[in-house]
Amino acid sequence: RARTGSLYFGKHFTTKVTSGTLKPPFYISVAKMSLAVYEGVSALDDIMFHNCSMPEAVEIRSKACVDYYQICDLIDDCGDGTDEENCSSELMCDFENGLCSWTQEHEEDMFDWTHIQGPTPTFNTGPWKDHTRASVDGHFLYIESSEPQKFKDTAILVSRPFLQTPRRGPESKPPCVFRFHYHMFGQHVFRLAVYMRTRNSGRGNLLWVRYGDQGNLWHRKTLVINSAHHFQVSY
Repeated sequence: RARTGSLYFGKHFTTKVTSGTLKPPFYISVAKMSLAVYEGVSALDDIMFHNCSMPEAVEIRSKACVDYYQICDLIDDCGDGTDEENCSSELMCDFENGLCSWTQEHEEDMFDWTHIQGPTPTFNTGPWKDHTRASVDGHFLYIESSEPQKFKDTAILVSRPFLQTPRRGPESKPPCVFRFHYHMFGQHVFRLAVYMRTRNSGRGNLLWVRYGDQGNLWHRKTLVINSAHHFQVSY
């Protein structure tokens, strides 16, 4: 966190910046840009770092490092990578090499998700880096909420079909878990929703929804899915 202040107006602002997971060594720099239209003074004080070190690396089988929902989530939570071993690559996607098994819906939406690397093109919207690599070199998907899009225009991304989930019971298999990271930042952000459908068309049942600006940072969401039929997930 960094607190900046204005000597002329006596105002102080607190800003929090998330860096994500970075491989050492790395450095933090602060740069001030002048607009050349006002002779002002900027001050920086009270810089603090929080949660900027990895826990001591331990074997994942010890169960001392991560819980169940942090295994195979494309994040090295242990520090030695053991929580990301023996994972089903066909069920995971970091969008570094395209859409994986996801497809664009072409019948019920108005435009498509965009595969991008680095900052989004519209100023003061979207992330400037991806979540998986925490780098401008990483890729992610986004939708442009500014013009030419109109209010409530939709872009839909659909997963491949999945088999029905295990029945719940005392001896049932682990549940079907859908995990993702989302970033909703900008004046014209309306809604992000996740649906589950058991037919080849239509939106299906609403599983989760968020509205409006959620801040300039990535958020994590975990959904447990139960279905007695073959199903697909869509954004």
